Amino acid sequence: MPRLAPLFASTLGMLIATSVSFSQDTDRDGIPDQVEQTILETYRPWLYFDHDETVWPCSATWFVQHSQLIHNPCGDISQSVLQANPRIILQTGAWGSGYRESQLKLNLDDAFQTGPFATNPPMSVNVPIYGHVMPLSDYPESSLSYPEFPIPFGSEYIVAQFWILFPYNDAHFFDNPLQDNPGDHEGDWVWIDVLLDKATTNAQYVVYHHHGDNSIPPSVKRWADVEKTNGAPVVYLEKGTHELWPNAGEGSFFGTEPFFVEPHFGNGQRFQPNTVINLGEVGLPLQRGDQAEQLDRELALLFNGQWGDFTGEGFVDIDISNPPGPVNQKWGANPRFPVLPSTEQLKIFDLGPVSLVNQLTALNNRGQVVGHLCNGRSFLWEDGKLTQLSTPTNVCDAFPYTITESGVIGGHFYCYLGLHQPVVWSSPATYSISQIFYITNSSPVAGYWGDAFGITITDLHDAAAGRSGVGVGQYGSTYRLAGNRLYYQEFPPPFPGSPTPGFSMGNTSGNLIGSMNYGGWSVAVSADPANHVTVLSPTNGTHSATISINEAGDIVGFVGSESVLWKHDGSRVSLWRDDYGGRASWINNRSEVIGGKIPEGAVIWRDKLLARVADLVGTNSDWQPQSFSITRINDNDWIIGTAVNRSNETHAVVVILTPVIEALTNRAIFRDTDTVITAKVFGALPLNFQWRRSGTNLMDGDRISGAQTPTLTINGAGTADQGDYQLEAGNQFGTANTAVRLEVQLPPISIYRFNNFHGVSWSTTNVVLEHAANPVGPWFPIPGASSPFMASPTNNTEFFRTSAP
Repeated sequence: MPRLAPLFASTLGMLIATSVSFSQDTDRDGIPDQVEQTILETYRPWLYFDHDETVWPCSATWFVQHSQLIHNPCGDISQSVLQANPRIILQTGAWGSGYRESQLKLNLDDAFQTGPFATNPPMSVNVPIYGHVMPLSDYPESSLSYPEFPIPFGSEYIVAQFWILFPYNDAHFFDNPLQDNPGDHEGDWVWIDVLLDKATTNAQYVVYHHHGDNSIPPSVKRWADVEKTNGAPVVYLEKGTHELWPNAGEGSFFGTEPFFVEPHFGNGQRFQPNTVINLGEVGLPLQRGDQAEQLDRELALLFNGQWGDFTGEGFVDIDISNPPGPVNQKWGANPRFPVLPSTEQLKIFDLGPVSLVNQLTALNNRGQVVGHLCNGRSFLWEDGKLTQLSTPTNVCDAFPYTITESGVIGGHFYCYLGLHQPVVWSSPATYSISQIFYITNSSPVAGYWGDAFGITITDLHDAAAGRSGVGVGQYGSTYRLAGNRLYYQEFPPPFPGSPTPGFSMGNTSGNLIGSMNYGGWSVAVSADPANHVTVLSPTNGTHSATISINEAGDIVGFVGSESVLWKHDGSRVSLWRDDYGGRASWINNRSEVIGGKIPEGAVIWRDKLLARVADLVGTNSDWQPQSFSITRINDNDWIIGTAVNRSNETHAVVVILTPVIEALTNRAIFRDTDTVITAKVFGALPLNFQWRRSGTNLMDGDRISGAQTPTLTINGAGTADQGDYQLEAGNQFGTANTAVRLEVQLPPISIYRFNNFHGVSWSTTNVVLEHAANPVGPWFPIPGASSPFMASPTNNTEFFRTSAP
């Protein structure tokens, strides 16, 4: 009976698995997972501690298990619950995708502040550190610069970032072990950046961050000047505070005031952590590693609150400055979202210069647009034609606010006597003036307008009678509509001592959005149909507001300088900063968000895909790049706004997206497994799709499904399914194509011990087991061999492989 060396069989399985994962790019940043892991393994730093250090690194999971989750809107979670199930902090998602100013805190039990390895520091070598690997670009959200360092880092660089977690920051004034620093806090994250040449992946610079870049500029060192051990950078960790420095020393001065740095001589423990966990990108974490590593990866990446609570004396507000984790302190101003490729097929309709067309105010899903003319009149635009809406002779201004799916337009007249009158246009030539507040698809619904209250129509929806709408009073009072009855609604304060909120917009389900003034700051709020008010953003001195809500209850607005999406499931997504694309201005019922202003340019966001309108227009356009300001998007990806042409004239425009497809990543799968390939596509509806293999159209049937959809499914993929696949997406305005390579490989064989035999097993069918005396052959089939195949061990070496017929 053939014999085998069990060690080789194990190695073979590992090598095959490695070759399969090498081409995978699960965080979709253009760098294969295996390359990212190799970079992290190569440059993971050596840690040099001071001999008096008492606080040692811990893992993210350990920290969660020994903490209490406080300020949780669903109720605080005790340490004993987190000890048994640390994943509970991620289950609802309410704190998994949000904002750096989240008030959620992990309050570490005092008994664990020195960490589990205080009596045996060398064990810390087994505590993981965490890494990001990301290619930089020339876009503002992912280029990189450092305070007081003259060189900006752009598209020619890759950055590898290493994060280390300590349970406690234990600083002392003037190196006095008896006098604590009032800035002591739990949960101390520290990090360094290694900047690599993108072409060679060779290190060029190392950036050592310490005490916050705004307080003390980081130390940026050329690779040639970096102290190294076994080819990896050395970092000196400050005693107690764990800040990272390139050289040994203490007692530095910064600026005009002395700043005494704790000892960091590196004369204590020295080690290089055994494990570095690749976190992937925000929203796209890598899914590799054993269960313990995966748990660590998820917690480190997804918990967006404060890692620890403030414990020092003297500073009442320092708790909001505790270092958050890697999810909230990545490089650049914005989360890293995949950016759509550019195209030059964007369809743009020019409605005229703003000296004539003052503003576009609304559009429906039929492609009808209403707007306001500079002569005080209003218009309807459809099918490339602009028609002026009729008005009486005593009206000096007519302004439309909204248009339903049936083409009914709502707005107001401003009369010479100073009166505002509601108006409904059932057609461009037919209008009616009455006490109408709300309209449906078929006809106006009578309601009380209340001129004395100064109510204005902010949005009218297509809805059956009995649904709710909202109006706004001039003093921030809220008026709701149920059926044909308009009534004043006063909402209770969301928490004791807070003011009564006011609401400005709602959907047909009765969900409202608005704000309230709290401590001199605008604070974003929402209300459900039962009138329960929710505060959507912190009340710690940051202006915030809601802007738009869709029928599902998803809300967009801003917090400080960042546009955010509050999803109806309670989670929150950070979209982009003002300096990237202005503020968000609208969300449609496909949860697509738009925003932008001149000169930064307009942006479109959907499902973690971000696109600049200027990039989609292309360089050969008649319109200036970065000149688009967009205000509304319908459910079919028609957009209205303004743009500047090559003659520097600002025009009102309707922008229609031709298909744009996010690039697909090549796939490697094992034979006989099901595979699903999904493409994310922007584009005006309706869209049509066609998958091809090697240029031949695929059809549904047998093992193929979804051949005319964005998602192609192949059940039980075999060797014959290997090849190049293409997807074409089209609409009436253009087409787009993308390609992906599918590799189908045999699963690795495995070996196990059974009594006095070794078993060789494999999971696929219709293969032949072959053996050889050495790994290069010749190889000979074993007739009739099936899994598991039992081999009796001897002192000889035997090699096995499976091959497809």
